[in-house]
Amino acid sequence: MADYHHLATSSRDIDRRSYSIEKEQRKRLEDDHISHIADPFGDEELAQVKYRTLQWWQCGMIMIAETISLGILSLPSAMAVIGLVPALILIVGLGILSTYTGYVIGQFKLRYPQVHSMGDAGEVMFHPMGLARFGREFLGTAQLLFLIFVMGSHILTFSVMMDTITDHGTCSIVFGIVGLIVSFIFAVPRTLRKVSWFSFASFASILGALLITIIAITIQRPGDGKIDVTTTVSLSKGFLAVTNIVFAYAGHVAFFGFISEMETPTDYPKTLYLLQMTDTSMYVIAAVVIYIYGGKDVASPALSSTKPITAKLAYGIAIPTIVVSGVINGHVAAKYIYVRLFRGTDHMKKRTFFSIGSWIGITFVLWVIAWIISEAIPVFNTLLSLILVYLWPERYILVVPEPRPSRLVLACVAWVSGCLEMPKNFPPWRKWVITIMLALMTICVTFGSSVFSTATKQTARKFGVSQDVMVLGVSLFVLGFAFGPIMFGPLSELYGRKRPLFLGMFVFAIFQIPVAVAQNLQTIFICRFLGGLFASAPLAIVSGILADMFEPVERGIAMSIFAAATFIGPVAGPIVGGFVTISYLGWRWTEYITAIWAFSMAGIGVLVIPETFEGTLLKQRARRLRTKTKNWALHAKAEEKVEPILLLITVYIGFIYGFLYLCFVAYPITFQEQRGWNDGVGALPFVAVICGIVIPNGESRQFHKY
Repeated sequence: MADYHHLATSSRDIDRRSYSIEKEQRKRLEDDHISHIADPFGDEELAQVKYRTLQWWQCGMIMIAETISLGILSLPSAMAVIGLVPALILIVGLGILSTYTGYVIGQFKLRYPQVHSMGDAGEVMFHPMGLARFGREFLGTAQLLFLIFVMGSHILTFSVMMDTITDHGTCSIVFGIVGLIVSFIFAVPRTLRKVSWFSFASFASILGALLITIIAITIQRPGDGKIDVTTTVSLSKGFLAVTNIVFAYAGHVAFFGFISEMETPTDYPKTLYLLQMTDTSMYVIAAVVIYIYGGKDVASPALSSTKPITAKLAYGIAIPTIVVSGVINGHVAAKYIYVRLFRGTDHMKKRTFFSIGSWIGITFVLWVIAWIISEAIPVFNTLLSLILVYLWPERYILVVPEPRPSRLVLACVAWVSGCLEMPKNFPPWRKWVITIMLALMTICVTFGSSVFSTATKQTARKFGVSQDVMVLGVSLFVLGFAFGPIMFGPLSELYGRKRPLFLGMFVFAIFQIPVAVAQNLQTIFICRFLGGLFASAPLAIVSGILADMFEPVERGIAMSIFAAATFIGPVAGPIVGGFVTISYLGWRWTEYITAIWAFSMAGIGVLVIPETFEGTLLKQRARRLRTKTKNWALHAKAEEKVEPILLLITVYIGFIYGFLYLCFVAYPITFQEQRGWNDGVGALPFVAVICGIVIPNGESRQFHKY
């Protein structure tokens, strides 16, 4: 009997252990099933659309553009409500906390690479409780609603901006619709890498707007000088202020999507530290300075805390960040739905009518919903708080294998020796025609930068301000020169040289017209800044075109011509502008002349200057060969990666050129004020600078052989 009891007990133990092992194996299989649904974009080796292409610095700029926008505009008013010390503790403390939580998100993504959204994360977290579907739908819906409300807040800010600039020129609903259309257009690209280039303009925009606001508010001092270290405030007002500070760090909701499109996800900590060091330092500086000088009644958004003219100027410069930051959130929201619908299918990787149409349709519907929300809750701070309370949760031989129906052969497309499509094989006469055309375009935009300097005296009298204020018409153009290469340098690698070059030229020409017909200062200042921003395209791209066409031995002469052009323009501007200004034509014709010249150069240049960037040409060649041979594995090496060195060089060139230009504007002031010369004669000393540029270039040929 005892033996029977022992046998029965042993049998139960074996059954229990077997059940435990079976349960553990089943759980492991379920976990493996979740983790091996793997990457949300699948195998991209043969894909027409590649998503995992973000470098860490590109991802970092996207995160900065997404985070440092709306949130920073409400921090000074939050500090005014709860006091200096509590607000500082919250800003710094939440910065540290958001760094830690951002790091945890990165570790979670590395552990579960299939996670693309908060919904996917919810599925993983709730899986042990048997509530995987609930977790996915609950957190996924919360993320989607949060992003839509953020999109609405950007449309609302766009309306506020347009109301401020135009002095309530029309109904706010119309401005909201304009914001909807603009945001939708910029949200059309399907990959974050294409959106990433907008983020540089966004960061430059918010930085420029904040600098203008801080400088203006420290001069105007609208506050009474009293600072509240702490305050006594009602729960509702205090809670509203705290949620506005929290909103400044509420970009984590999109981090899973950003990491999913990184080429090397293990580089994510670099992007996180870049973001957190940038946003925390900017938040502290902006909040403290604007609060101290703006006083208790500092406005929200903070760009409205200065005089109307300055506020309009700051809002005009802030247009890119108002649009781009919302576009990034809209992209993440649309990508969430797109991945949910087409994950594991070929639609994700192809450029078909259905896949493109689905993406555009999803994006448009989301932006329409966001616009409706912005019209229903037309108060900035209230909308921010509502969001948080309810929703936050180089060259190679061309190898083209014979295509076989049964398989694809991976091959890299590059130049065949002696290929006439290769820019370095262009006939010499063609190279020099292109070089001269590029030099004339450079002279045109640099001429436009300085020609306005001769009009400061007349415009100051016309608009009733000091001449020092009108110097902003030149300074803001140079500021655009400094920031423009940040955008046009990378664009020339992504889309080739020709498209961004002539985009910049045509838009530069267009912005001369509003200045010529301007009836107020804000129109002049905003259009001069935007004109300078787009006028920087030749400065950032021409040297690249010359490097594409010329071998190093012969490149020296071409580069000398380009270098001379960058200095001839700004010294010729005051000479021509001075005589035009004192003539019967008047100062407005300095802008008309520049516009006519720029349109002419752009129109002729489109016909004369071809695409020269090797990467773009090889991409086009690979595309033709893929269609012809049906070998979809053919690709150009340039499709594999983009080096960031051009971005760094163009940033350096932009700032150095801006610094040197500031030295030029002192000439007319010195000779006109000290010697009493008129605007035309006072600019003639620039002729000496032109001689100093042209003569050495004529003699430099004998040195190029060395």
